[in-house]
Amino acid sequence: MQPDRPTQTVWSATTSARIDCGPGIRETQKRESAWEKPGNLHMGSAIHWAAWQYRRYLLRHDMRSDELAAPRYLEGGLREHPAHPSLEQRIRRVWDRWVRSYMLPPADSVEGFEVPIAVHWSGRLMEFDVPNLDHATGNKPLAARQGVLARAQLDGVYRDEYDVLVVEDLKSGDFVPSASALRRMRQPQFYPGLAVNVFGLAPDETVAFVWSSMPYGQQVRVEFSAMEAVDNTLAWLDVFRSKDRLPPDHEYWTRPRRNPGCDLCPLKRGGCSEWSMDLDSPRLVADVAFLAEQL
Repeated sequence: MQPDRPTQTVWSATTSARIDCGPGIRETQKRESAWEKPGNLHMGSAIHWAAWQYRRYLLRHDMRSDELAAPRYLEGGLREHPAHPSLEQRIRRVWDRWVRSYMLPPADSVEGFEVPIAVHWSGRLMEFDVPNLDHATGNKPLAARQGVLARAQLDGVYRDEYDVLVVEDLKSGDFVPSASALRRMRQPQFYPGLAVNVFGLAPDETVAFVWSSMPYGQQVRVEFSAMEAVDNTLAWLDVFRSKDRLPPDHEYWTRPRRNPGCDLCPLKRGGCSEWSMDLDSPRLVADVAFLAEQL
């Protein structure tokens, strides 16, 4: 029996962190065309697809890098996730910089790329149904009706020279956080615990999250004990359940709320009354960060 879920929402660390507004989340989840994504998400999708295929190629051929082969994977990424022509120059520049600085970890240390993870409402892991859970084209409402509470795709998972499990997240934007700021961000609080459950770490083992800046070739790393990482993940799953239990007519789901993620929201252009306001609106209901503090 599936749980009673009035809002039928599938969460991800990216969506809930950057579009933390009920109407914006709903609009994002029912989106049918990839062209409705903002340009910077097109850019990220093309580069992530290219990086996935390029690293698979390196792994198959037991290579650490191959700058001559790399361009064809970017072309494939642009075919799979077409970007506006105004973005192509930046995409190519970011890709070239990353390829020049990137070295694949030793093959025997690599656990996987684009590792898909789905979590049932009950908290157990479940099969990742690609047609419904794909980040760009998935049918998220249908996945929610099937019981999926949260989904994630880990860009890269490998073991470092100290046998620490590392979750790497590729970033194509210009922002690079400090380690203290990164530790408080949504993805490092959510993804490492998922990796711990998938790869079976003991509670006292260490898991790391690495923010990998593709434009600058910089990496910011934070570490957690496996027990702390799982606790963080369970706390966020509880937060997602708390939001999903709000009835469909609750003002969180019906009224927009200005927040830092508005620039990524599909309602930004013409569909949001809040966007034209000069000042931020007061909090309408408890948002994710507030709910997390109550756990």
